[in-house]
Amino acid sequence: MDEQQQSYLMTYEEWVAADFPRPEAVASLPEDTACVDGAGTVHYSGVTWSGTMTAAEARQRLDFRVDPC
Repeated sequence: MDEQQQSYLMTYEEWVAADFPRPEAVASLPEDTACVDGAGTVHYSGVTWSGTMTAAEARQRLDFRVDPC
């Protein structure tokens, strides 16, 4: 497993401090694209979902390399 995709058990305190996050899976299809701008925001465009995310979210959710915009 890629180091960026590894998960860990959060403590309850970490979970509360992170505003109670929950796993979210978004399917990536071959036609989907993503790029990261100079501010570190990832712009994703796909059939199932389009929008922006942080670099940390992209490392958790995307299974492909994100190049600069």
